[in-house]
Amino acid sequence: MLNKWVCKICKHSNESNVEICIMCDTERPIIPFELEEDEEVNGSNPRMWSEYIACVTWKEATKIAKSRRMKIPSLNDLQLAYENRITSTWMKNGYSYWSSEKIGSTKYLILNIENGFTEETEAEEKRHLRLIY
Repeated sequence: MLNKWVCKICKHSNESNVEICIMCDTERPIIPFELEEDEEVNGSNPRMWSEYIACVTWKEATKIAKSRRMKIPSLNDLQLAYENRITSTWMKNGYSYWSSEKIGSTKYLILNIENGFTEETEAEEKRHLRLIY
């Protein structure tokens, strides 16, 4: 087993609850549970995902992510979750999930987990949210 705190950016193991990784200076880099040595630190790992949050606007999503010290997943993380069938249990809550990928000044990419297609949506529209460590 790796140590309890693992940087999600550089995967450096930390012995204590740190706010900044000593290897890459990333703020709040920790994953607050033990990882197996071969466990992935990306969207393909079901333990990296939060529970279902809600159907929210982009602004609401960013506030929730900050308050939980988590992040809105990248499009790549969502696609990995879709490809590894992690999202199959998410469909009961909805199909369109926010990603952190911005397009232009007011649009973001979302992933439709029913078909795996990427779509553009306006920031003020409501979409479903799960967060990732």
